[in-house]
Amino acid sequence: MDVRSNFILLLLWIKRTFPTISLILLSFLSIHLMTTYVTEQDQIALESNNMCPSNTLDISKIKEKETLLSQLDHTSFWTLGLLFMDENNAYYSFEGNRQEDMDFRLTSGTFFKNKDSNEAIVGNMVETIKADNKEYIQVLDQKYVVIGKLGNVPNSNAQHMVIVNDTNLFDVCVSQYLWIKDQLTFQKIKNNYELSTVQNGISRWISWDFIKKLLLICENIEIICISILIGILYEKSQRSLNRLRVRIGIVEEKTLFQNTLYLFGIELGFTFLIRIPLLYFLFIFVVSVCVDYVQTRKGWV
Repeated sequence: MDVRSNFILLLLWIKRTFPTISLILLSFLSIHLMTTYVTEQDQIALESNNMCPSNTLDISKIKEKETLLSQLDHTSFWTLGLLFMDENNAYYSFEGNRQEDMDFRLTSGTFFKNKDSNEAIVGNMVETIKADNKEYIQVLDQKYVVIGKLGNVPNSNAQHMVIVNDTNLFDVCVSQYLWIKDQLTFQKIKNNYELSTVQNGISRWISWDFIKKLLLICENIEIICISILIGILYEKSQRSLNRLRVRIGIVEEKTLFQNTLYLFGIELGFTFLIRIPLLYFLFIFVVSVCVDYVQTRKGWV
């Protein structure tokens, strides 16, 4: 096959696959925008609720807190104890059993790695003491090293929070909150102890949870429909292209395996370009290839 034939075939391939590529691009872009919006709104809801997710309980009135916490060894949990508030900031003590599961989404720095490390995480608007190339915060006559910053959302409560990794301060807390990762354990503890959820900003959580579910349903429906359409359009364009290949003197046709590789490359490229979750890419690719295969075998198009 000469250079002219290759060039003509390339132009024909671009023309025939343009609808498919455009559909993939637009669908991946819409998935990216929807996923980004959900992530941003989750962060706004979290920071408006003083970094307490919706499944956070107020355990301030529980006297035997150690007995309660001993029931949570099988799941991740953390507790925040409000120490005091001044004109600018709110000060909390922290305790958690599995720091790797703590999704505080810091703007910079790292989260606590060990219990009672005398470290602190502060909001971006909190004034700190700088010395020896480090930042410090003083809480109740104790100095703590600042290792992370909070406050991705402007003017949120999180920008004025100070969280110190010191369980010895829980004795002087005026209130205490408990987050439990496992939903079944959360409901069990809530019902057994007749506890209420943390109220700061909880109205936003309720309204956003409803909207979030609608968005996720729409996103999943879109992914299924787009996957099927991509398979139909791509198989249709390849079949038309194969007929054109014969017309210009190229006898061999592209096999289903070769078509699959093309589709894989296009979708994977857009996945990294637009940065949608890999799970979405895999689902779209598998469904579109299956539709392509069925059409090729059954001759639907």
